[in-house]
Amino acid sequence: MSGHASAQLSTFLVSLLLKRPALMLATHHNKAQLLGYEIANVALILSSVSGQYGSDANAVLEMCAAVALLSGSLFIWFFDDSLRPSMLFYGGIGLVVGGLFLTFAGYPITGLSVVLASLETTRGGLFAIVEHCERAIEASIPVSGFTRKSLRLGSLTFGWYIRIVRCFSHRCKRMGEFIDTRPFLTSALIKAPLRIEFIAKKAIAGDFVGVLVGLSWMILGDGGLALNDSQLNRRFKTFGGACQPSAG
Repeated sequence: MSGHASAQLSTFLVSLLLKRPALMLATHHNKAQLLGYEIANVALILSSVSGQYGSDANAVLEMCAAVALLSGSLFIWFFDDSLRPSMLFYGGIGLVVGGLFLTFAGYPITGLSVVLASLETTRGGLFAIVEHCERAIEASIPVSGFTRKSLRLGSLTFGWYIRIVRCFSHRCKRMGEFIDTRPFLTSALIKAPLRIEFIAKKAIAGDFVGVLVGLSWMILGDGGLALNDSQLNRRFKTFGGACQPSAG
């Protein structure tokens, strides 16, 4: 094979295996996130119901985790900063509960990483409620009782976490700024590497479905979540766009 033909083959393989998938993931990251998380959660529920792998208690806990994660995602899906400002907050709570169930099911590293990332979602949900109330007051629009109660509930139950993050941000300003300005990427970076525990334990148990669930969470779900970050998404599109044939 000539050097020119070899270079063409290398370019084609890089385009096929790296650049085109990167461009597709960046373009359709929301669909990838939905598929990666929710289909995997449904698969985990069905696998847990079958009780084929692990103890019955662990299967029940895994099913509860998947149901809680699905519920959290459903709340987030219905979030609207003007009409339903509380949904992001309640979605975060659902995800936190799902992470706790994963922890109790025997996956403490994966579960607690989900809890930490979901606490960030909950914190963002509280800020969304505060911003909604401020806009409503400025426009002389009444704030619903449900929204007020949600804000009060969040302040009472998650005020401690907000204070911890604020203190951390004050001490580590660069890291704090990164967390506040790039929340999607922060959440994905917290969760994705620590999915390995879940995947490895499922592989050891011979649970092929569980391995696929973990990989789906990590690659499609967390990957799609990370690509909500505009800077990362732009870089992926730039990298993937280089594979497009030039005109002429």
